[in-house]
Amino acid sequence: MARQTPQFWTRLFKWLCSEDYFEELQGDLEESFLRNIERHGLKKARQLYGKEVIKMVRPSVLNFKWQNNSGNHFSLFQLHLILALRNIGRNKVFSLVNILGLGAAIAVCIFMLNILYTGYSLDRQHQNHQRIFRITTQITKNEDFQTHYATTAFGLYEKIREELPDLESLTQVKNSFSPKIEISGSEIGLQGYYTQRNFFDIFSFPTLSGNIDDVFRDINSIAITASAAQRLFGGESPLGKVTTDGHVIRAVIESPKGKSHFDFEVIGNIEAYELRKGELWQPYSSHYLYIKLLDGSSPEQISQKLEAISKETNNISHITARQHLRLQHLTSIAFTKNRIYQELSIIPDFSTVYIFGVLITIMLFMACFNYANLSMARAIQRTKEIGIRKVNGSTRWQIAQQFLAETMIFAILGYGVGLTIFYYFAPFIGEVVPELQSVFMPLPNSGLLVILFVFSLITGVFAGISPSIYFSKISPLALFRSKSKGQTFNLFAIRKIIIFFQLSLSAFVLFLVMHILNHNKNLINEDLGANKENIIVIEKPGKSARLLINELKKIPAIEALSLTSNLPGMGLEGIISINDSIESSHDNWIYVAFTDSEFGEVFQPKMVNGEFFSANDNDWLNNEAVISKSAAITLGLDPKNAVGSTFGPKNQYQVKGVLDDLIMAGPYDKSQASYIILRNRDNPSKLVTRLNGINNTETISAMSKAWERIYPEQKFEPRYFNNLLKTSFEEVEAVGKVFGFLGFCIISIAFLGQFGLAVFTAENKIKEIGIRKVLGASTMKICLYLNSQSLKTTLLAGLVASPLAFLVFGELVGNASRLPIQFSITQATLGLLSLCFLLVGVISTQTWKTARKNPSTTLRNE
Repeated sequence: MARQTPQFWTRLFKWLCSEDYFEELQGDLEESFLRNIERHGLKKARQLYGKEVIKMVRPSVLNFKWQNNSGNHFSLFQLHLILALRNIGRNKVFSLVNILGLGAAIAVCIFMLNILYTGYSLDRQHQNHQRIFRITTQITKNEDFQTHYATTAFGLYEKIREELPDLESLTQVKNSFSPKIEISGSEIGLQGYYTQRNFFDIFSFPTLSGNIDDVFRDINSIAITASAAQRLFGGESPLGKVTTDGHVIRAVIESPKGKSHFDFEVIGNIEAYELRKGELWQPYSSHYLYIKLLDGSSPEQISQKLEAISKETNNISHITARQHLRLQHLTSIAFTKNRIYQELSIIPDFSTVYIFGVLITIMLFMACFNYANLSMARAIQRTKEIGIRKVNGSTRWQIAQQFLAETMIFAILGYGVGLTIFYYFAPFIGEVVPELQSVFMPLPNSGLLVILFVFSLITGVFAGISPSIYFSKISPLALFRSKSKGQTFNLFAIRKIIIFFQLSLSAFVLFLVMHILNHNKNLINEDLGANKENIIVIEKPGKSARLLINELKKIPAIEALSLTSNLPGMGLEGIISINDSIESSHDNWIYVAFTDSEFGEVFQPKMVNGEFFSANDNDWLNNEAVISKSAAITLGLDPKNAVGSTFGPKNQYQVKGVLDDLIMAGPYDKSQASYIILRNRDNPSKLVTRLNGINNTETISAMSKAWERIYPEQKFEPRYFNNLLKTSFEEVEAVGKVFGFLGFCIISIAFLGQFGLAVFTAENKIKEIGIRKVLGASTMKICLYLNSQSLKTTLLAGLVASPLAFLVFGELVGNASRLPIQFSITQATLGLLSLCFLLVGVISTQTWKTARKNPSTTLRNE
């Protein structure tokens, strides 16, 4: 057995060689193989045998039948292509509906695949990116409450540099750098980071002009991105330009847009950043730490060392929760499986991959169902064509190839339509959904275009499988006999199932979009339990906030002022312990907001019992707390009798008042219904003022002058609270827009299919309609007759889809939304009627035209 020739090469030679020469030539090869075994050994002989087989394959010994078959295959391909193009041209409506349907589906898939492709490609351009990691912080209060932050404490940089000397490099990033440049009399702001020179040793952002080292030689030098330079200065060199606050542009670097999770326009020296009081060991203060491991270093060993450092910093930090430093790979930041707060830019998490995967599948099913449905509807016309071809010798595989060829042409044309739609709408994606800018490329690269083209071809194969199998099974006898009842039943049963599924899916999406839009509207219009009118918010009033307040109090139109770190309806991030046991498994934590005694006068919330903080110049010495009604229940207190009660570690907090219905939670932060409000202890982040509303423009002008007296070098940027509140709904509204667009596409694809079926049905029943008109049927009755089946199917699909959409919506947002999820009969009825109205409107354009035809024309030859 060991002296036998290698089977692979023997079989290959037999397949290629003519039968007339094979036995003789194979004998020669075997003799040579045996001689080589004696001379060189078995292993070497096997290698030489393969080479001799290749040398033996010459044109004179080739199997000419194999060569001729190749030519036949090519001729068949040409024939399939010609027939496919003829059928497309002969059935223009059918072809147009399918091309538009596939094009719309592929366009949506292109948008979603673009986002997925870009997201998974982020930060892979950096040299040795596999060795770059970000250090994050996991805050643990108990087994039930763990929050993961992308940030770390500012003081960790020096500690990690001292205790992890085996790192190749590490760098720190602070994301609050926002210089302004005056262009044509107007100030234009830039958003960027404070960082160190090491940042450019770790990350590959090439310097396009200037010298990046100059940026870090003093605290007044900066670098800007190429996109920012183009936006601000056009073709003029930005080097040497000075910002309004004295920073000099020393370098221009590559923009991170679409390539990295970073989102900056300007880079400054971190030595220029002034650390605030209490910020050194505060893990929530927007400091980010990145490291690059030495080649061969173990991430597991680094993680163990970070855990040891975590135990040390827990003794230094003033927060009561446990901190755990985690290592996160650079390329896993996009589409991370576990939600991480305080990211440097808005990057979708892994749920986006799941949702987009489901939506891509739905879109493809819709388009493929359209094609399969319309193809099977044309079965009667194609039966004669297929029967004749089978009588003339065509095999089942050749028939299947014919229909697959047609489908592939549709897919290629659909890809062209989809790409055209994509290029038209791509520039507007950033405006409609700003949250997706970091993972969306308006101009796809060649790699993505190839992937999308292959994806379209796969879609074509998937769409054509069912019709090709169905038509390839048609018997040639179908040409000479009437329709079989069994076959007719199977055909119509399949069509009905496809139509019902398609309409059910359309109804489901319609109802889901209606639920999302209606719920978002209710959230925006929700009563927060606070007076929202005539309130001005000033962000980051700074260390001289008390001086500013004294100046603003001189303005008669200002009724109240408050320094606060939180606003109603904008969400909470702070948490505190409510008992002495840090390791408790439940009921150990509660959300907290920090404000002062004037907060109640500004927002005027209702109280169940007690009052808001009393005026006290030494607010930070007072441990009074105002709690929500839900918090009172969490603390085991009676809301009506909670005033004077104490809680917290060592009972350090005393209840001053209980709020009735003031909502501090964000739109989808249901867990924040229980909260307490404590007096400010650190520098507050916001100054809020209530105006009397008589002449707000004049009042704001007076406030601006007061601001200039305290902060002459900073621009006054007031915002109405109502407008600021709307920004918290931007993500919610963006989701509604995305689902609305997808819903429109899905319903449009379904209705295109229904329109195509209506055209085909009307053509097939044109003689029947003519007879009905001769017998006295009116045009309206004929339209009702043609539309009745579609209307019944739509009503049934709507009844099935409505409760299903509500259940899915409840699962998606019910556990997170601060508003209860309620099923609305009125909304469901309105959605069902809208679906029926739209469907009837679409198919009636064809049925009305058919119903009005003169029977003398349609029955002329009968």
